[in-house]
Amino acid sequence: MCALSISGFVSSVCYMNHVALCCFVFLKVLEKQKKLSMRLSVTLVTMVIMFVLLVGPSMCLTFVETFLPNDVKTHFGYMVALKVTNFLQALKFATNFILYCATNRQFRIVMRRPFRGILRCCDRTYL
Repeated sequence: MCALSISGFVSSVCYMNHVALCCFVFLKVLEKQKKLSMRLSVTLVTMVIMFVLLVGPSMCLTFVETFLPNDVKTHFGYMVALKVTNFLQALKFATNFILYCATNRQFRIVMRRPFRGILRCCDRTYL
């Protein structure tokens, strides 16, 4: 009878260790997901703010353009505003790439792959 209670005790301790290990792993995964979720949220909010700041002026100008007479559209100030807003839109696409590279490790890894062969080739040439 004593042997049964010891084996029962050992199996219950093993079970408790297994449950504790599962809880520990679950908490670690949950913590990692929270960090990933926070990083994705920051990236998304940054992209939305960049969109509003860099594309918004162009959209406003396009909207206002429909109400302007043709002689105003050839005015120097309007042409400058059009060029500046177009530049801001182009800047938005460039900053998206930089933002992805800065915040996403997997994106950086994928972007390095095409250049590895080129860099190896150049290293062999100069050695």
